Amino acid sequence: MNSRVKKIQALLFVSAEPIAKRGLAQELELTIAELNDELTQLAGALHDSGLALVTSETQVQLTTCVELGEWLASRYDAESRQLTPAAAETLAIIAYRGPVSRAEIESLRGVDSQRIVHQLVRRGLITAHRGRGQLVNYQITADLLAQLGITQVQELPEFDVLGKDEEFQEDIVEKS
Repeated sequence: MNSRVKKIQALLFVSAEPIAKRGLAQELELTIAELNDELTQLAGALHDSGLALVTSETQVQLTTCVELGEWLASRYDAESRQLTPAAAETLAIIAYRGPVSRAEIESLRGVDSQRIVHQLVRRGLITAHRGRGQLVNYQITADLLAQLGITQVQELPEFDVLGKDEEFQEDIVEKS
């Protein structure tokens, strides 16, 4: 493992929260492409360990590996984090269609989603950021990816089909 990868690992280790890739690249004087190469090396080095690297397009986080999730939860009084069906539906829309505005979510669901969106943000499953103009868009977080046991959104089941398929959007609107 080279010194840059070690520095990345150390920074991620001491951070309890996901770190923005842009900020990490600036800190290490790397381009985003160089950072992504280093993250690939780190992920490979962690493959057979109790840790995992979770990445999204904009963030990266060091977590425990998914195989140890149940074991760790049994040792630490982990609170139940069940989602309501409405929250799960909203989260799926954001995961497959994000970044997406609340208006787009509500158009797909056919109901007001403000309260659910705020709950998902508060639980750290999605994040809000300003899109073009003043429009707020939502996308899933690296923490959610870690909870799902995946390292990138493209690993979601049928992401390549559902994430970009216009018929998927039409089907959701018809079923609402």
